[in-house]
Amino acid sequence: MRRLLLALLFAATPALAQEVVPTAIEAGVAQRAIEAYVRPSFERFAEQAGALETGMTALCGAPSETALADARQRFADMAGAYAPISFLRFGPLLRDNRMERLFLWPDPRGIALKQVQRVLAEQPDDVLDPVALQGKSVALQGINALEFVLFGTDSETLTAASGSYRCRYGASTAAAIRRVADDTRNEWADADGISRRLITPDVTDPDYRTVREVLEELVGAAAHGAEGARDIMLLPAIGQNGKKPNGRAAPLWRSDNSLAMVGGSLIGIVDFVRASGVTEAAGPVGPDIDETLALEAANVQRIETEVTGTIEEALADRQQMMSLRYLVIYSDQLETLIGGHLAQALGITVGFSALDRD
Repeated sequence: MRRLLLALLFAATPALAQEVVPTAIEAGVAQRAIEAYVRPSFERFAEQAGALETGMTALCGAPSETALADARQRFADMAGAYAPISFLRFGPLLRDNRMERLFLWPDPRGIALKQVQRVLAEQPDDVLDPVALQGKSVALQGINALEFVLFGTDSETLTAASGSYRCRYGASTAAAIRRVADDTRNEWADADGISRRLITPDVTDPDYRTVREVLEELVGAAAHGAEGARDIMLLPAIGQNGKKPNGRAAPLWRSDNSLAMVGGSLIGIVDFVRASGVTEAAGPVGPDIDETLALEAANVQRIETEVTGTIEEALADRQQMMSLRYLVIYSDQLETLIGGHLAQALGITVGFSALDRD
């Protein structure tokens, strides 16, 4: 009923946003988004990436089942911290191919897997240096690569001397992830960097000349993030266009972090939009949009509790498969709510998805 009333209100007042949006509220959106969501989230990611590097170093120094379990948990914590910022496809994450270096997804041809397996088979020395590794293929230095090291074929050797090279490569990869995490965190913290450009747009800026262009960037990132969660993380696994379900088409299926990645991204999108206060700039429909966003986030959290098995087990279970299909619906509703209703209320246009460049 709430969504129906929202749709009817928009149908009746298509130009409402241009008439009532207070410029002062619009102008404060970027600052609130950065201070309340972006900076704390990148700080958390950097902390978890640092903890993972520490865990990998400890595992390599004293291999054991306990150390491996600890490193795997730290990997899950790091991935869980990355999910809520993964949709922020602008600014520091786009510089120097950082998004691809952190998480090369989608990877339909399995490029990352093939390159990582080749490294583990041939054992070259240059990938053991995180600085040198950053100059290598993006497929060798990110979350995908480290997941295979920790959870892929022969990962049990990490508890013994025979897994020494594998562990050192994993530690180098963890260090490379931590370096990118630190760099992005520091750039967002820099008051004279991307934050200043978004908070105080200028006619001489190539990307952010006006507050409206800033709003289009922020709202667009959120809308396209929901689109990406649906189209490149969920649908390939669930099956579409006549294709059978395939759990191995889901991100991070080896480590059983697929749902955490998808759910974390969707909930992060909602938290980002609500923290920015942008719905306050949407006029009379703002409270309805904000309330609906909260409801959708609650729906996503409920799905996370309903899917109790691995992604492959969930796809084979009728009830859990239904929950995953509902998650597709919720991501679709978020895209429509943010990229459609909210954008319309603000009088802005959400452009092409950054995913189109991948």
